[in-house]
Amino acid sequence: MKRNTIIRTLTAFILAGAVIACGTSCKSNKAEEETTVETSEERIEETVIETTAAETAVETTETEAAVSPDDDRYRAFFETQYSNLDDSLFLSVNGINTLYAYTDLNADGSNELLIGDNAGVYAVVTEVGGTYNVTEVCGWRVQYGAEPGEYIGNGCFLSSIYNGNNYGGEFSVDVLWKYDSSINNLGILARLSGSWDPTNFTDNFSKWELYTVIDENGELASDAYSFTPDIANYTYSLLDYGDNYTFADGELVPNEMMAEFNSYADARRAGDPMSALVWLPVSEFA
Repeated sequence: MKRNTIIRTLTAFILAGAVIACGTSCKSNKAEEETTVETSEERIEETVIETTAAETAVETTETEAAVSPDDDRYRAFFETQYSNLDDSLFLSVNGINTLYAYTDLNADGSNELLIGDNAGVYAVVTEVGGTYNVTEVCGWRVQYGAEPGEYIGNGCFLSSIYNGNNYGGEFSVDVLWKYDSSINNLGILARLSGSWDPTNFTDNFSKWELYTVIDENGELASDAYSFTPDIANYTYSLLDYGDNYTFADGELVPNEMMAEFNSYADARRAGDPMSALVWLPVSEFA
């Protein structure tokens, strides 16, 4: 009996030791599993934080890159003066979706602002010391409003103004503008105008006057309506009243003054400068 008792006692001790050993092992494995899970979660969290930080840095860099120095220079113009330009030219009223672009018209390393659309340019703006010089280089058509001028390159623009049947006055005015570095604005290189004969309403006789600058580096006129035959630094030519406004097959036949003006302007053309610019909607100005 004693021997059997001893055997049973030993067996009980052995079983108890096995249970204790198993419990310790299980707890150890569980602890290891929990540590592994926590470490993995921490690594995932760190990776997410690092990735988010990297994405934020990229977004910030892209946002900063999208705002150009020219946007900063001309921001105040859009905020305080653009609406006046829009009103004076009836741009929004006529449903014109205006665009803007930057270009260095006089190659001095500083860009000017062009306001235009897909057809041409309405105005040129230059920032000088926090103020803005604005020149309208658009044409005008009675009962229609502003029409975009043509940017022909080399800092030059062409505009045409049509006043209809303005008997006794100018019915047509064409102006060739050029950016003038000395005034940080545009000056006039040439001006062509046609006027109906006020004494003859039936034959549509007209006279034509042409002004061309003598010295492009001299003082340029900036008001298209201030020209008189004695204006300084310009030559004056006259084609007196006569049958000077004729058509053939529906096309205007240029008289000698028109031909001279067109030749003068063509000499300053340079490819297709409009297409070389990056145009953006004014409505989306950053």
